[in-house]
Amino acid sequence: RLLSERFWSEWLTDEDPILYHYTDAVGLCGIVESTQLWLTSSAYLNDATENQHAGVLLRRALHKIRARDSGEREGAFYDYLDVAFHNARSYPRLDIDKQTFVCCFSTRKDSLSQWRGYGGGEGGFSIGFKASALWDLKHSPALEPGF
Repeated sequence: RLLSERFWSEWLTDEDPILYHYTDAVGLCGIVESTQLWLTSSAYLNDATENQHAGVLLRRALHKIRARDSGEREGAFYDYLDVAFHNARSYPRLDIDKQTFVCCFSTRKDSLSQWRGYGGGEGGFSIGFKASALWDLKHSPALEPGF
């Protein structure tokens, strides 16, 4: 199985969670009219701790996967990823950030911090997506190679 599938299986439970994307009215109109979600370069996030937190979560999932896969070849690859994810946590704003693009979601339908950060004050929107449907987008023919 692909490593990305293994990461997904570490996170996904029996339920298909709803992930919420917070946006303002302009963002909602753009999503509805274009039927697209746009990603942002992680190098331009206004909170460096977001990349650091991602590194922590990725390393945690990686350690669970590695405990099950003990092959020498896989072990060397996991070691490489472990260092990369550690660096993402410890040294934000690396060159890899310029190659990583993100779209933010929350498992919370009604989060004050999300409203404040992304909802544009009053009149913001919280759009719910099934997690499995978002994950399945990786097979979309509209995506660029390397997504």
